[in-house]
Amino acid sequence: LGNGIDVYRFDPDVLSPEEIHQKRAELGVPLGAKVVGFVGRLVREKGILELLTAGRIARGQVSNVHFIFVGPLDSDKPDAVTPDTAHEYEIGDICHFLGMRQDMPELYALMDVFVLPSHREGFPRAPMEASAMKIPCVVTDIRGCREVVKEGQNGLLVPLGDAGELASAILYVLHNKEWAKKMGEAGRKIALERFDERKVFEKVKSEYSRLLRMKG
Repeated sequence: LGNGIDVYRFDPDVLSPEEIHQKRAELGVPLGAKVVGFVGRLVREKGILELLTAGRIARGQVSNVHFIFVGPLDSDKPDAVTPDTAHEYEIGDICHFLGMRQDMPELYALMDVFVLPSHREGFPRAPMEASAMKIPCVVTDIRGCREVVKEGQNGLLVPLGDAGELASAILYVLHNKEWAKKMGEAGRKIALERFDERKVFEKVKSEYSRLLRMKG
């Protein structure tokens, strides 16, 4: 039956350039910096270590790249990742760990590329939200992520656990501005067609009605 989001909340056209500039200043992200974004729990199974490795590679080729991590510290988990981990990968100074946030549309609007290098997913909402915000996505080629991101349409798929390929995909998006813009536009179109929660709600209600009729 799929999953859905509020495509009217996640709409880049409702945000002004001034709001985006103010958010950038609030977070301490330099004007003109390229922003790579992640949204999710800070645990290894979300691919954080691969992203940090890819970040170190990307920094060598893009001098003004920054990374924002949105999501809670999951300290009870044995595979928890903390902001200190970024310093171990020598990119702590360009990483912004924001914790839980309620201003997600504004945060997506800062991103040049959204990345989810997760090891396993159900039907992830974050790449749907990013697509609705016209942000190209780089995700692992696994079930769930494949249902949201179509290779070369609204993003790129990379092999699970391959930090080198992850870095290459991130750099490709950052270095190909016009292509990235086309992917962003296609992502918004896909979100409106497939991820609109109102359509998903109707689909769920319709399926319940069908099953109830079968039950008499």
